[in-house]
Amino acid sequence: MKLISGLLIHDTPDGTIAVATGKASTVLNGMIRLSPVAAFLFREMTEETTEDALVASVLEHYDGVDEETARRDVGEMLEKLRRARLLEE
Repeated sequence: MKLISGLLIHDTPDGTIAVATGKASTVLNGMIRLSPVAAFLFREMTEETTEDALVASVLEHYDGVDEETARRDVGEMLEKLRRARLLEE
């Protein structure tokens, strides 16, 4: 799975946003403000990956996060992205 093409991730002085262009603009009109963790995961999903790989990346990158919490949070974000049709699977 990976993010659909056309989602551009951009750092601004106020935080990170994902902006829909091209194909992505057919399912998302506008932009998404990303939390630091969501921005990290969006960047991970610009290339083909798996849910397990995302969980492993979170565990490696963030101290103090247990696997159960990482798996739950990654799963919830992926489900939101699926409902919004922002994933290619």
